[in-house]
Amino acid sequence: MIIKLPFFNELNSDSLTDYYEVNIDIKQNKIQLDINFNETIINADRLITLKGYLDAPQAIIDIAKKEIFNDYENGEDVKEFLTFHIEELDQSDLDSLLKHADKSLSLEQQILSVLKLRRIGFYPEDKDEFAVLDFTLNEEISQYLLVV
Repeated sequence: MIIKLPFFNELNSDSLTDYYEVNIDIKQNKIQLDINFNETIINADRLITLKGYLDAPQAIIDIAKKEIFNDYENGEDVKEFLTFHIEELDQSDLDSLLKHADKSLSLEQQILSVLKLRRIGFYPEDKDEFAVLDFTLNEEISQYLLVV
């Protein structure tokens, strides 16, 4: 079955390639979207589910950001990411990174405020990790990702 997907055009559920990639702009931010398949055939329902995600990418981004802030308040992973950068970046890199951040926020919150989405990877065959979002700071300053 052929399904027309936003950003990717048509995909045939009976004749897939293992990898599709496109770059898009969301809120003046360049984001890589990719679709990853292990098989050349997939149930068309999985592509229809994928279409739902692609029809409203901002909704996925908002959910991921909510989870980042939830982990910041209640978990450990986001704090570890922030602590690493606070300890490892020199002051000039921090100043450069946070030049547009709200200075009334704590240092951790300032860093969170400049976090940018770099990639959304879709895995339609995977029931547990259908979408993976990679957030980053400035790629010239840090190669580390915060993955949701």
